[in-house]
Formats: sequence, structure tokens, C-alpha cells
Amino acid sequence: MGGKSLLDGKKYYGFPIDAKISQDVWDLVKRQFEFFEGNDNLQGWLTSEPGIVSEILGGIPIDAGL
Repeated sequence: MGGKSLLDGKKYYGFPIDAKISQDVWDLVKRQFEFFEGNDNLQGWLTSEPGIVSEILGGIPIDAGL
């Protein structure tokens, strides 16, 4: 999930749709995410800072597969 914004040119990334994110993990990273209500790939909670999210999560990449 994710894609490139036509408005700001940034690439946005999200957790895989089948990922099970605990409330504790979400509480750690939620400040890095924005909510999108688009009709394309920019839907749901996405981040333009996958490196920061990865660091917070101890090196787990969230942008793999894009």
C-alpha cells in the first residue's frame, strides 16, 4: 500500500494490508503517519518517512515491496 503524491511529489508507504500492528507499536509510530482518503493507492494511514518508522521499530523496513 502506498504510492507517490501528485500534490507534493513525496512517496508514501504503509504497512502491508495483512500486517497485524499492536496498539503499543502503533503508539510508537503514529506521529509519522498521515491519513489519506483517496481513490487510488494513497488510502489509509501512510508515511513519507519510512526510514524513521523503521528506526523506531528496530530496523524493520516498511517500504519493502514498493
